[in-house]
Amino acid sequence: QRVTMMHDTSSKGLILLDNLLQWVALQRDQALLKMESVKVAEVVNETLHELSSVALTQNVTIEKDIDDVTLTCDRNALKVVVRNLLTNAIKYSGGKKVFLTVSALQKQLLIEVKDQGPGIPEEILNGLFAKADMKKVAAKGGGLGMQIVKQLVEQLKGTIAARNLEEGGASFEVKLPMAV
Repeated sequence: QRVTMMHDTSSKGLILLDNLLQWVALQRDQALLKMESVKVAEVVNETLHELSSVALTQNVTIEKDIDDVTLTCDRNALKVVVRNLLTNAIKYSGGKKVFLTVSALQKQLLIEVKDQGPGIPEEILNGLFAKADMKKVAAKGGGLGMQIVKQLVEQLKGTIAARNLEEGGASFEVKLPMAV
């Protein structure tokens, strides 16, 4: 049990460190994307594997439906986007299921992450993708994830949207062009 807790803590620390590094690079416009042909299912499954202990310690099950699609994008940017969306869903799901769907729609790739948590308060939802106030980030210990996701999605020429679900929980949709 202690080993699992240590692994979970170190995984969360690694995610936070990676988010900080991504944020610094994005602020300096040094986040250069390396566009290449990427097998989306491979990247998503790697990310799911990396987050499996975090989901386990939070008593969260992730249900997935992933199309076997190849996308021209930056592999690392795609991984960061998927990881941050899933990490938030796991964090706020309250021990319930998280649903991940990755599908090709016409000329776009749709990545949708839904949770069964309490949803997002309206005042937070309205400013969810706004630039983070570093004083608030330092005080809370987080808050960069959605800003990083938004900036990476925009660099990949895509869009991101969040909404509350009628049945409870939240849904995040990322749409990326199949060819850039």
